Amino acid sequence: MRVLKFALACLVFVVYECASSPADRCEVLGQCVQLNSSRKNDPVNVTLYYESLCPDCQKFLALQLMPTFIMLNKIMSLELVPYGNAQEQQVGDKYQFTCQHGPDECLGNMIETCVLNKKLGSAAYAVIYCMEAAADVVKAAESCLALFSPETRFGDIMA
Repeated sequence: MRVLKFALACLVFVVYECASSPADRCEVLGQCVQLNSSRKNDPVNVTLYYESLCPDCQKFLALQLMPTFIMLNKIMSLELVPYGNAQEQQVGDKYQFTCQHGPDECLGNMIETCVLNKKLGSAAYAVIYCMEAAADVVKAAESCLALFSPETRFGDIMA
């Protein structure tokens, strides 16, 4: 019902804009409405750098970004980067990461990065949404993966 109300509001806006313009005076209102309703636009690209245990990032991702992406995924391209305010340092041939909210945040970031790299398609976003909406992001990872990508083993993510 909300989608229908939104679509009707958009249509009213388009008709109003056309009717209050020279299109109405020139009697081309029908063409104006047809042009606006059939216009093809490039998707909006959204990239979010976030921290898996940051309370504000969790709220934004779970309550605003993901619901918006679910509604607008046909016109919105989303890239999630679970890195945020982390520091990296090379020690020998390995890297050490320090995260603002501690070692569990680094682990959460790593799990979410691995989920994204497994090429699970839209299931990756569902897993991350599930994790970020949970009370404990890291503890929720395995059950979220089992729920939204049952064919993916948690051990493969953690390998």
